[in-house]
Amino acid sequence: MHRKNLYLIIIAVMLTAIGFLVWTLFLAPVENQGGQPGYDQGRPAGYNQSEGDRDLSGQGVLRIPDELLGAKKMQEQSGPTAIDAISKMHRTSINVVNAYILVYGKPNTRITLWLSVSSSVEEAAQLFREMDQKVPASQVFTGREPVTLAGREVIKVNGMGQEHFYWQEGKINYWVAIQGEGNREALVKEVMDKVK
Repeated sequence: MHRKNLYLIIIAVMLTAIGFLVWTLFLAPVENQGGQPGYDQGRPAGYNQSEGDRDLSGQGVLRIPDELLGAKKMQEQSGPTAIDAISKMHRTSINVVNAYILVYGKPNTRITLWLSVSSSVEEAAQLFREMDQKVPASQVFTGREPVTLAGREVIKVNGMGQEHFYWQEGKINYWVAIQGEGNREALVKEVMDKVK
C-alpha cells in the first residue's frame, strides 16, 4: 500500500510539472512590448503601417496580420522579451535581430507562432539546423516528418497536444503550433503568405 501511494505522489508531481510547463509555454498571457523603448509591437520607432508591404526584415521587422484564417490575434510579444523567451526554449542564447511570439485564436482553435529574425540568411540557416538536429532527441516532440507545403519543405512534429510546423525562409525562422480544429495546410500557407 505504501508503494502505491508513493507512485501516486510521483505521478501527481510529474503531471503538475508538465501542466506548469504547458501553461508557461503556450497558455500564459503574453503582453505586448510596446512600452519598450524603440519598439511598438516589434516595429522600430517611426514605423509606418502603410509601409507594411515593404521588406523590413533586415531591420528585424515583420508584417504581422491581425487575423489568420478567421483566428484573431489575441497576444503579441516582440523585441528583447520575445528573444529571451525563445532563447529559453532553445536552452541557449540565440543571436537574432528580433523575435515574435504571436497567439491567435477562435473557438476550438489556438495558434501560436514563434518567429526569429536573424541578421543574415546564413545565421538563420544555422539556427534552423541546430534546432532541427535537437528535435528528434526531444522527449516532447515526436513523429518528425518533412512535408511539402506551397512548394516549400516544412518539418512537421507532434507534441503537447498540438501539431507543430517549422521552417526557415530567408532571415526568418518560423515555428507554428496548432491546437484544435482547422485545416493545418491552409493555415501554414496563410502564415507563409502573410507573415514576412
